[in-house]
Amino acid sequence: VVVDVDDDDDEACVFVKIDKPVDYSQTFTERSLGFSCTLVPDKCRSATHVVVDVTLDTCPDAIQVGDEIVNVDGNDLDPNILHHETYGVTLFAAMVNRIRESPRPLTLRFRRHPGDGHGGPEGLAIPRPSRSTVL
Repeated sequence: VVVDVDDDDDEACVFVKIDKPVDYSQTFTERSLGFSCTLVPDKCRSATHVVVDVTLDTCPDAIQVGDEIVNVDGNDLDPNILHHETYGVTLFAAMVNRIRESPRPLTLRFRRHPGDGHGGPEGLAIPRPSRSTVL
């Protein structure tokens, strides 16, 4: 859910408010998932989330920019561990490799954060795609 674009900082951000999140699952049979994702800290900078930042033509319609990946094939992602300076990037890289190398079908669980506005401390500022990873 794209709500607002903030170009005031060095990095343009799209804001998504977290308000009564809804989880859904998507099973992939093809190698390419049709989207890219990136690590995004929450506004309080207390946790980091894996968030879809670009959808391609091959992406299932259910997946939208701003959706958070919360589970990969039955394994939950912990935003508190992903936030760790050293381990977060390493765990993100391991998750990406696991997704790329896992046999299909592969099921991911996503969390949609509906709402509008900047979301205060709950909001996520999703950077414009520059360091995203295509899956």
